[in-house]
Amino acid sequence: MEEIKSKYYREMKKFVGIPNIFRGVSGDAAAADLIFPAMIDRNASGFYTCYYKASELFKRLDSVQNIFKASIFTRLILQNVVVIVELRLTYKLSAF
Repeated sequence: MEEIKSKYYREMKKFVGIPNIFRGVSGDAAAADLIFPAMIDRNASGFYTCYYKASELFKRLDSVQNIFKASIFTRLILQNVVVIVELRLTYKLSAF
């Protein structure tokens, strides 16, 4: 789960940083240095909301994951019981 979180935040950081890298298509580097980085500053308040929503999303995912962990664990146990029973039956039948 931590790997997914770190990758998500890394990609979000990369996406937010696009205006710092982008130089535009006009060819005027001086204008691009003023316009595009300012986009990040103007929208900085929205980044808090994005990161907060991402945090809430991961909290919800954790709670759902715990539900599925319990059901997966139960299923694995049942599968193992079935395999053990099948092995015992096979052993008993082969013993004759």
